[in-house]
Amino acid sequence: MSPLSVDAGRSDVRVRTVAKGLLSPLAHDLELRADGATGEGDGKRGKVSFAADKLHVVGVVKKDRVDAGVLSESDRREIERKIREEILAGPVTIDGELDGERVALTVATRKGSMTVRTAVTVATLDGGATEVRGACTVSLEKLGLGTIKGPMGVFKIADDVSVVFRVVFAAASA
Repeated sequence: MSPLSVDAGRSDVRVRTVAKGLLSPLAHDLELRADGATGEGDGKRGKVSFAADKLHVVGVVKKDRVDAGVLSESDRREIERKIREEILAGPVTIDGELDGERVALTVATRKGSMTVRTAVTVATLDGGATEVRGACTVSLEKLGLGTIKGPMGVFKIADDVSVVFRVVFAAASA
């Protein structure tokens, strides 16, 4: 099978963080969206990457629902700046290898990497595109990102963050 490219317009990668600590009720659990994914796959293996500046705050998570109206635009921009400049400081790459209904994902930042196995659903879409859907949990510590703290250390982000993904691999447009 010839390599297929990531169709960024039909792909969706979401990351959820949870605040912990004494004053965590004053902090926000967040949902972030990774835009502009690039990469390729062949039906068995795939590689996806996105730049740190393509990670955007969707909103605040309350009772498993996302509210895009809680944060001010300046707060949203400041969170995104910190992610881009202080936390990630570079791209995130995900290499995956399919084994039946599970995939081994190696997630890497400039500071560290980790491998996680998770169940996925693979479907063939119109036009021969391949859709891979799944969810996993990654460790900020294992990715070399350390402990992420709020102002004056009054709260921190839990080490485990949830990732939900839908990645579509399609033939390149002519």
